[in-house]
Amino acid sequence: GRFPPVPAWLQPRYLPSPTPSNWPEQSIRPLFSTSRRPPPHLLLFPHCSIVLALDPLPAGPSLARHTSRLRASISETPPAPMALPYLEAVLCFMTLNYIFETYLNIRQHRALKLPTLPKSLAKVISHEKFEQARAYSLDKSNFNFVREAITIVCDIVILYYKVLPWFWTKSGVLVTNVGLNAENEIIHTLAFLAGVMVWSQV
Repeated sequence: GRFPPVPAWLQPRYLPSPTPSNWPEQSIRPLFSTSRRPPPHLLLFPHCSIVLALDPLPAGPSLARHTSRLRASISETPPAPMALPYLEAVLCFMTLNYIFETYLNIRQHRALKLPTLPKSLAKVISHEKFEQARAYSLDKSNFNFVREAITIVCDIVILYYKVLPWFWTKSGVLVTNVGLNAENEIIHTLAFLAGVMVWSQV
């Protein structure tokens, strides 16, 4: 009988003899790294992680029969769905958390602006001490707004631009430059943590 139509993503591609310039995937290079004479042709199914070496290459009706058998033996499953964007999800969560905490801080800031002393504290502290405490709390609240805004911006930049992996690589270079073994994970980690501590103090 006739086979059903094969979707475009399952169509095979015929490649010439593999050379260092036309090997399609890094994962198939080991197939030819130890071979003196690579197979003359490859049959590559792009989305199925299937690479078939045909030696010798069948021709004419024989090639059509081989291809039909391969198509029939492979289940026609669609490509794998996209992975969850973890980085974007974390950044969105951080932003929403910052907005919520800022809303709470604004409510507290408005309460601190009230000039009247609560009745429950009228007989506990004097009006002068209340004014001093209120002024200090307002200054602290203003400083907290600035600090939280700078912190969220720095955190988003560090995560989005992958600063930590870059810093890890640079710490390994620094360890090598001072004559130590960068492959030692303990030394590498200590250098990384030292750099992070210096950065946090700045």
